[in-house]
Parts: sequence; C-alpha cells; structure tokens
Amino acid sequence: MAGTLATALQMQATGGCPGEVDEIIRGWGQYKDRVELLPRPEQDKISQICDLIVTSFTRTGCIPLGQITIVGHADKDAQGANFEKKVSDERAKSVAAALTTAVIDGFKKHGIGHLARGAIAFIPSPAGVGATQPDAANLPRVTDRTLNRRVVIQIRQRGAPVPPPDTLERRVRRALKILETKGFKDDSGARKTRAVCLLNKMLRPDVVDLFVDGLLTNTRIGNQDVRGSNAGYDGRYDGAPAPTGVLGLLADAHPGPPLPDAEFVKLLGRVSPLLMSSNWAPELRDDDILQLLDTVVLEKIYRGILYVERYLATQIHFSGQYIGDRVRRRLHSLYSDHFDDDNNIYNCFKGYTGGEGAHIL
Repeated sequence: MAGTLATALQMQATGGCPGEVDEIIRGWGQYKDRVELLPRPEQDKISQICDLIVTSFTRTGCIPLGQITIVGHADKDAQGANFEKKVSDERAKSVAAALTTAVIDGFKKHGIGHLARGAIAFIPSPAGVGATQPDAANLPRVTDRTLNRRVVIQIRQRGAPVPPPDTLERRVRRALKILETKGFKDDSGARKTRAVCLLNKMLRPDVVDLFVDGLLTNTRIGNQDVRGSNAGYDGRYDGAPAPTGVLGLLADAHPGPPLPDAEFVKLLGRVSPLLMSSNWAPELRDDDILQLLDTVVLEKIYRGILYVERYLATQIHFSGQYIGDRVRRRLHSLYSDHFDDDNNIYNCFKGYTGGEGAHIL
C-alpha cells in the first residue's frame, strides 16, 4: 500500500526497503509549468523521490520502485478545456523530465550503469487531465483555486527483488557449493580436489592467480607467427629463428634478445577475470558452471603445464645441458617454483603428472 513521502524516507533512512509513494507537487503559479519556478520545498520533493527510486535499485532483497505515474492538473480557465489540458500536460512533462535527469544522475553516482529493459518506466506516459479532476479540498465548492494546480506522482514496485551483488566471492562460493553437491562426472576425485583448492585460494585477497594458458592459440608473439597452441608451439620465441644443423645445437648460447614482458604475458592468463566473465554469469545453470570450471579454468592450467613439460622433455640435450628457448624456462619456473607456495594457485597442482588432465588431450 502506498504511503506518504515522509514515511518512505524514514523507512529508507533506517535501512529498510523504500516504500511505494503517492505525492503531490504544488506551488504552481497561474499558467506556470517549469519546475525551477516552484518553491524550494516542492523541488526538494522531486529530489527525495529520486533518491527513493535509486536506493530501491541498490538494496538487496528490495523490489525496485520502477513504475512511475505522473499526472498533471490545471485550474479552470476562461480559455477553455484545450488550454487547461495543454497547461496540465506541460506540468506533467516538466516534472517527468526533472525526475528523469535526477534518477540518471543518481544511478551514475551509485555506479549503476545498466538496467534490464523495462526495469523502470513511466506507466502511462506523463500527461495532464486539464481541470477535470479538481483537488478534493475544492469539492463540492472551490475554496482555493491554487490547489487545483498540481502534479500527482505515484511510484510503485516493479519487477523482482534486487539480487545480491555479483562479486567474485559470490561466484566462487556458488561454484564451491556445486562441487560439494555434484562434483565432476567420471572423476576419481583429483580434479575436484584441485578445483576446490583453486576456488578457495580465489577467496584470498592477495593470492597470485597468474598461470600458463594452455588454450591460447594462433597469436603472434615476438617475431613468431604461432600456429596452434601458444604454450605448445615448437618454434623459438627468443630472438631470431634458430639456426639449423650443428649451429642449432648451440643456438641457445646466442639466443638473441629476450622476449619482452609485453609479449611474454600473451602466454599467460589470470583466474579472476575468467570467473568474472559472462561465461560465469549468476543466471547460468549449475551444470553449466561445472562444465566451465572444468574446461575453461582447469583445462587451461592443465594444458599449460603439460605442453611446457612436453616441450622440455623432448628437446635435444648437449653435454648434459638443456638446449631450448628461455621462454620455456620462464614458463616452467612460473609454476614449478610455486608448487609449495600456499599463496599461489599452482600450490593446488603440486604432484600433477597429467593423469587427471588426460581427458583433455
């Protein structure tokens, strides 16, 4: 049930959901239709109504005040009904314009950049009814003609309650709950264990979530046009292309300039942006979340390790020394140096030999 503006503001101030409101904007001079000419207390009502609307879109569990009805009224005039209708129309549109501007500014201040289509609307469009509906105080006899010059504003609830904020923590906790109740299909337990470990680390504010991305493909890195998987690419990333023959065995002794960091990061990824992408939107089904966790996150990390290890294991050794590009050594150290680092996601992959990731190759 709609209440007064004062009551709604009091509920809002105590942390409750802003309530529905019926309010009247008065103080219109004869024939006047501009909000800025209204007395300050009447202009403040528009600002307060705006605050109620914006707040209703920000409080979890509250149904937004997204339906707005604005009706303009005029006093009887010798110029006739058409003129009275025109004046009342202009008053309604003036209030609607002022309220719209205030609401847009309010959304910006609260960081609300996008609303679902139809979440907030004027229903019906702001319009006037001329002098056909005098103020109740003027019935049955007119006692104060200024009371007829008014704009009535109604704000009503519209749509579903505001959901909790879409945060990384919320997404991670949802995924953890799904893993606890369902888990991965055809899993011996190792993948689930690593996934739970990984997600729990993502709840830490200072965790290092950088990883070798084994799914990145077909990217130009340095002077190399990579074909296939970046992490699994057999060509050299360091300096110029490797010489052939005997010189190729010694190429690592003179590899050219190291790969710049801006190019090296093309081989890497971070877990947090993956979890906050549209692929993990709250409206997705539980099974979709599980599938994405398995293939989008774990597969990237598994393949990154497997491809680098495979490259290192299959390169030629000369006099007991590894002959390979420095990029692979950097990628290898990115995870191998942190298997015992509790503040690094690779701690979850300690002891990984490829078994639980075999299904992805």
